[in-house]
Amino acid sequence: MHKVIVNDKEFFCQDGENLLKFLLKNGIYIENPCNGKGTCKKCGVYIEEISNNQNNDSDHIFKLSCEYEIKGDIVVTIAEKTEGLNILTEGNLPDFEKNFRDGYGVSVDIGTTTIALDLVNLKNGNFSSIGSVNPQKAYGLDVLTRISYEIENEDGKDNLHKKIIDEINRLTKILTDKWGIKQEDIVEFDISANTTMTHYLLGLEAKSLGVFPYKTKFDGTYSIRARELGLLSNENAKLYTAAHVSSFIGGDITSGLYISGLYKSNKNALFLDIGTNGEMILIKDGKMYGASAAAGPALEGMNISSGMRGENGAIEDLRISEDGLYLKVIGDKEPLGICGSGILSSISELVRCGFVKDSGAFIKLNDIDEGDYRRKYLRLDGNKREFVLDEEKNIFISQKDIRAVQLAKGAILSAFLSLLKESDTKLDDIDEVLIAGQFGSYLSRQALVGAGILPKLLEDRINYIGNSSKIGAYIMLMENGAREKIEKIASDVKHIELSLDENYEKLFSKCLLFKEVDVENV
Repeated sequence: MHKVIVNDKEFFCQDGENLLKFLLKNGIYIENPCNGKGTCKKCGVYIEEISNNQNNDSDHIFKLSCEYEIKGDIVVTIAEKTEGLNILTEGNLPDFEKNFRDGYGVSVDIGTTTIALDLVNLKNGNFSSIGSVNPQKAYGLDVLTRISYEIENEDGKDNLHKKIIDEINRLTKILTDKWGIKQEDIVEFDISANTTMTHYLLGLEAKSLGVFPYKTKFDGTYSIRARELGLLSNENAKLYTAAHVSSFIGGDITSGLYISGLYKSNKNALFLDIGTNGEMILIKDGKMYGASAAAGPALEGMNISSGMRGENGAIEDLRISEDGLYLKVIGDKEPLGICGSGILSSISELVRCGFVKDSGAFIKLNDIDEGDYRRKYLRLDGNKREFVLDEEKNIFISQKDIRAVQLAKGAILSAFLSLLKESDTKLDDIDEVLIAGQFGSYLSRQALVGAGILPKLLEDRINYIGNSSKIGAYIMLMENGAREKIEKIASDVKHIELSLDENYEKLFSKCLLFKEVDVENV
């Protein structure tokens, strides 16, 4: 047995245990967006080896915890994280007829990255909101890495289930204590979430969502006694989930579409939620077509070299000129890294100013004149080019980062163009693009079209709806028949499985380029 001291707490482990797995097993969170695959490089810790071991390393070494085997007594230092993460709990709340009754309810939006929760007084509809980071982040930042965790670990599903239940209970208790009410006063939970999060909330296996033909464990809405899941509530309280369309178009999209009203309007419109997945519904002449694109965690600031969450110290916007760089930093703090909106605006600027070619490659230093202002922002790491935002703090954008954003941009744009083709819609026929969700709300129109996620023609038609998923959960709680109407929306959406289109790979390749795609000839 070896002694492991982590931030002054003492633990013991077997010889040869993987440090990352040991930390997670003992409830010590550490960033690992790639779920321990060694690719994201964000699980680094400082290790002081305090006994003889077989690693032959010096004291106070910096190691990726996912690559370190414990061979002796060690002291592990985990860097403190910044505070001030922005959790979006607000959204556009439409007028509707409320169903007042006794008791209290809880409405929850469960995203892959964040959780937003309301405690609601059912007598008058008043509510208080709270948000947090989804604690399942300990097992990966996107749904596929969490599904991989479930597949690779016998207790994976149970761990993922417990994480989300414990967090809902924690957030609920904060608000019930604030209001001075008891858990027995809670009589209903309504949940709006993507399909994978819904499965883990319910304690269901999600393995089938990660492999073709991507089957869900149930269709439509789901109801269960809340206490069966371990939720603090009245013994008769029920939990309901918003109906999903498919394995990757969840109740967060259908409930958001419901509160937007687009499904019943005369508009031709795109409803788009951008996160680790890009889920979208195209409405054309009253018919709905849906698709999902695997954007990955790059657009949320993770899996990039200087990436971080949207919290204090994160660069959220960039402007480049001959006079210098303008950095907008969350919390007006000193910059510590780049969040998702920051990386997207940065890529948009790099393309605009000619640092990056249509192919996505950095321009070569030899191709830049000596007097060109761009030279001072590019540097070489070996033979790899990097764009430097802050030399002192070593905040930079690498070629790998640009490729990661390219893949996300290509996935979302190609999915949208596929829906245009499927619905026989011209680009100019689109009356409105409605951006929903936590991450999308921080993306400017300029960044969206500048990075090529959406065509330039749509820039002035982009509007924002906020956390429509959480508002959808609130309306499920307060409006008679809302769950059934959302279920009808889910059944009416024609899901387009992009992988079955023989021309999709060619379209995806075109959409990787940082130039306008000939939309009419895809």
